[in-house]
Amino acid sequence: MATIVELIDRMKNGDFHNARADAARVADLDKLEEIKSILESTKDRTEKLYCYWILGDLGRNTKAPQVADYLMERVPREKTANMRKQALSEALFIEGPWHPDNAIAALADKNRDVRHAAIEALGACTDPKAERTLIGIVEGDADADPAAVRAAAEGLARNGTEKCADSLVSLVRRL
Repeated sequence: MATIVELIDRMKNGDFHNARADAARVADLDKLEEIKSILESTKDRTEKLYCYWILGDLGRNTKAPQVADYLMERVPREKTANMRKQALSEALFIEGPWHPDNAIAALADKNRDVRHAAIEALGACTDPKAERTLIGIVEGDADADPAAVRAAAEGLARNGTEKCADSLVSLVRRL
């Protein structure tokens, strides 16, 4: 398997589809450190985007909570809404008990797309704080963004426990 730097270089230099297909198979958790190193040092938005894609692939392939935790660490560190959204979006595919605090904090982001990505990411998280937050969105204000309520309900349906059943029944009755 190529190094992460080699994959990114191939993506940037004309072999995008083959390199992206190779990246989709990354399943070695040792690659996490290499990706972290690139993200910590680069200012290149394209490299960052590719790193987030590869992190998402690594998380999907390994189901490792440390990948989701690192994605969540990145959210408040990213200066642009697009990169915050990307970090959150990649966590969507890593179901498990990762730390949701930065996704919860992202619900207050000025950017609607970031807020929506945070809700979707919380739907993949099995931590009780994520479930409580999603329940709060479902039970919240009647004037809440319908897309946010729908995404929260989908997340609860996906990973919720018995604690969310009453909230989901109430939501269906309101419809």
